[in-house]
Order: sequence, then structure tokens, then C-alpha cells
Amino acid sequence: MKKIFALLLALVMVFSLAACGGDTNTAGGNDATEAPTEAPKPKATIGDVTLQFDSAIMYKPYDNEVNKPNLLVYYTFTNDSDTEVFPCKKIYMKATQDGSSISANSYLEDAIPPEMNLFYEAVQPGETVKLVESFYADIEGGEVTVEFIDLYNTIEETLIVKTTPSDLELITESLAVQE
Repeated sequence: MKKIFALLLALVMVFSLAACGGDTNTAGGNDATEAPTEAPKPKATIGDVTLQFDSAIMYKPYDNEVNKPNLLVYYTFTNDSDTEVFPCKKIYMKATQDGSSISANSYLEDAIPPEMNLFYEAVQPGETVKLVESFYADIEGGEVTVEFIDLYNTIEETLIVKTTPSDLELITESLAVQE
């Protein structure tokens, strides 16, 4: 008896799902389509600045035999204070891959993204700038964790982003054309 009841219940569920899966854009129906919603990007307020993770890519310089691949982390920096601030004097980032620290890379062989230089420039009150940080990472390696931390360790709030290189787009062309 239980088997028959389970079979009937399964059939009812299948038919109810089939009934819900009809074409919603039929004549006389509602033509409004919902745009897919993008997942919210990780964001944190650290003192008087707001940081938002935007994206990350793996970048492999042309000379693959000599140069290590780089993890480029793009993020948004907003100055919420009433005075100008320098991102390099407010936050630092540290990264680990598979639990081991990976070092930052301030020089890329082929080109330097313009966002990399803004880290050392003043950001005016209320201003938002796009920044990028580069880390050496193993393309074949596992999980990478990047932490955005208050430079003086006086604020506990951090922004933590986790990803794996295999989940990211790998580019090998010059960064000069990247925006």
C-alpha cells in the first residue's frame, strides 16, 4: 500500500511541475519579462570607507615559462568620510591559496591596469573609484581567499572573498585593452 501511495504522490508531483512549466509569453498573456537578477556583490564598510568586490580574473603573462600567473581582484572603494583619503593608507589585502599565503604583485610584465595606480592617489569625500590588486596564484591550485583589512587593525570589519582559479576567466592578452 505504501508503494502505491508513493507512486501516486510522485505522479501528482510530476504533473503539477509540468503544469507550471508552460509558456508564459502566450497571446493574451503578460508580455512583461523579468530580467535575471544578479547576485549581490560582497560589500563591507571598514571604518569610513566602503569596499565592494567587483570581479576577479586570472592573468597569465605572455612569457609563461618565466612569469607566474596573477589573480587580479577588481573592487570598488568609496570614501564615506569628510576628508580625502588614500586607499593605500586605509586598507591592505592579504591572500591565501589552499591555506598558504600568496604574495601581492605590484608589477605585471605586459601592462599595468590603470586601476592599479589609483591605489596611491587621493580619493575625495563621497568619491568612488575602481581599483585592482594583483596576487601570484597557481592556476591549477585550489581555493583562494582574499581579505580586505583595515591597515591599522583597529577595525574588526573585513571583506572576505573566496574563489578558485578554475572558476575564473583566464586571459593571456595584454591588460592594456582590459577595462
